[in-house]
Amino acid sequence: MKNNLKGKLEKSNFKLIEKEFSDLILTVAEIDQTGMGSRPNVTRKTYTFKDNTFLSITERYISGGIIDYYNYDLYNSNEEIIIKFHSEPHQNKKQQTKTEPYHIHKHNTLGVEDRLPNYVYKRLTEIFEYIKSRID
Repeated sequence: MKNNLKGKLEKSNFKLIEKEFSDLILTVAEIDQTGMGSRPNVTRKTYTFKDNTFLSITERYISGGIIDYYNYDLYNSNEEIIIKFHSEPHQNKKQQTKTEPYHIHKHNTLGVEDRLPNYVYKRLTEIFEYIKSRID
């Protein structure tokens, strides 16, 4: 996946991801966590992994198959958020990170959700590598 249009990413290659990470993936559902399915300008999927965690994916596209923004949300088997990787920009300066629009949502030890910069995990393949490192 190449960077394009001021840092925008190309649509994820789901077939390639499913092939490369077949040892991790138990099931693939064509809906995201909300239960909504894909449309021409949005891909929604849920991948369940061998440790029963699951990744809810929403990729919204602009013309040319470029990702406008994405939500890649990893849940535990109890449907509780582990970590979220998002790319939607925030206008409020207090909510912005150094890697805007790329950021991570993670709960701190008090259960409060922190919004953190995302220097590494931007492409879906990188998210899958992160998940693989958690499981292996």
